[in-house]
Amino acid sequence: MSTFRSGRTFLPDYLLPAHNLCLLNQKSLLDLLRFGEENRSFDQEILFRNDSDESAYKTTRSLLEWLDQTGRQNEYATFLTRTTFSALLSESLHFFRSALDASEMARLSVAYVLLRKPLQDILHVLEDMALNPGEFADKLRQDPILLDPKKKEKGGTLLSRHLQRIERVVIALGEADRFDADYVMRLRYDKNLDDSFDRQCNFAMHLVTTRDSMSTPPLSLNFVFASGQDAKLAQWYHLYSRLPYLLFYTRRLFEYVFSVFEKSGPMNLDDVERRIPASSILWWRNVPDENKSASIQRFIDATQQRLIVACKTNGFPAPADSDLLRMSASGAWPGERTLRVRLRETRYSMSNLRRRAISWARDLADEENADPDRVRDVAWRPR
Repeated sequence: MSTFRSGRTFLPDYLLPAHNLCLLNQKSLLDLLRFGEENRSFDQEILFRNDSDESAYKTTRSLLEWLDQTGRQNEYATFLTRTTFSALLSESLHFFRSALDASEMARLSVAYVLLRKPLQDILHVLEDMALNPGEFADKLRQDPILLDPKKKEKGGTLLSRHLQRIERVVIALGEADRFDADYVMRLRYDKNLDDSFDRQCNFAMHLVTTRDSMSTPPLSLNFVFASGQDAKLAQWYHLYSRLPYLLFYTRRLFEYVFSVFEKSGPMNLDDVERRIPASSILWWRNVPDENKSASIQRFIDATQQRLIVACKTNGFPAPADSDLLRMSASGAWPGERTLRVRLRETRYSMSNLRRRAISWARDLADEENADPDRVRDVAWRPR
């Protein structure tokens, strides 16, 4: 195991590319959240249809109550989807980044505990939202327990229902060629799978586990008497040979739901769609053979093929290894001139500054024109 470097990380050098790939996926989600906030993608304009609408609005206690009373079910569902989406995205970013920071400091039990909520609970809710926003809104409104991934229902096992949901999501995302729905499900929920995050997260959360397939042996406590160098390396190998795969899925899922109510996205999204695939291909080459997975190999093969097609479609050759390195760093096409890449990056920066200036000016105008009697009506706006 490497020595502590520059006051930042205990990670061995050969795991840094995988760690940086995780951060790249996380940063792409952060860019999505910032774009949505600055463009007010999570706000919703609702117009009065007539005078009675306005009168009813003034006498109700909340916007949601008014939407319900006036029969605006579609707007009700859209409003809940927008506000819940931004909250879930923000929450996921906090948990993923904190988990990665904990991993850098060799606090593996903390990292695994933090990963459980986004990988199981948040993605489950987001998948429901992606498949049927109206049904998601009804569940949230009537009984949030219906959104619990551990809720038992009639018909099929819990794992089979997770699989059915994820299969539908993978098809909706247009990712059936890349993602193995069964493997995505088992990584997140199957305690019997050796490389399952659910299994590792339970070990990290509980000092003693009693399930037959993961019972704590005598003279041991989970993650307490397995904290030496070899144990940490094994935990790191598992984390960084599986998490980039699930983070890629997570990013695509958030992007898909965002596109339902916002047709545009961050200006650099095309570059990201080259940087992350190129980084993923390079990451997988360095994963030890004993940590390889046929399902992730399928993901890599399909990702590489998509990247080749994208390059040729845009008039560039298939990427060589040197092109992949450059592409992972800046999104550069194979053989693209450095000046062109830098001009594109400058254009992104200028666009971001312009968008933020417009957002600040708009917020300032809202504060100056605010009606104190209607402040209660924006209580659901995410911040």
